[in-house]
Amino acid sequence: NTVVMFTSDHGELVGDHGLIRKGPMPYRQLLNIPLIISGAGHDKGQVIPALTSHLDLMPTILDLAGVDHAGGDGLSLMPLIRGEAAALREFAYGEYHPRTVRNQYNHSIITAHERLTLYPQAEAEGWGEYFDHRDDPGEHHNRYHDPACQNRINALRQQLQDDLPAAPRAGN
Repeated sequence: NTVVMFTSDHGELVGDHGLIRKGPMPYRQLLNIPLIISGAGHDKGQVIPALTSHLDLMPTILDLAGVDHAGGDGLSLMPLIRGEAAALREFAYGEYHPRTVRNQYNHSIITAHERLTLYPQAEAEGWGEYFDHRDDPGEHHNRYHDPACQNRINALRQQLQDDLPAAPRAGN
């Protein structure tokens, strides 16, 4: 009746993109983080490649404990674990609040195949990132300024602004 969960707050770059550790750029290596669940309630050795969030941990733990968890931002992962759903969410979000260089503030929207990151404090400089993971899983070719991607970027930008409006001064 014991469940053990292992996770982290972020990944590490370990040389990817010529960088080490972590930084303001939310590359995939920083956003894809481990979550290992072991114990009662799921099949051994199961790998679930779904878009999830740390917000989903509390509802999952409460669900495993048989406690009602109505409300809140997260979704229980139990439907994924039980094989009842292929995905729970269409989008995940990220945000980086710098301690010193203010224009590095960014917020991101992530789908199963894309990431759009906006730098609201540096829009005048043209900062932004758009990666299509189907063609570029390593995020090496930023297509933010590619005219062929502008319709998709605009749709993701609107979704991001609706769901996670820029808040560069939050917490100050």
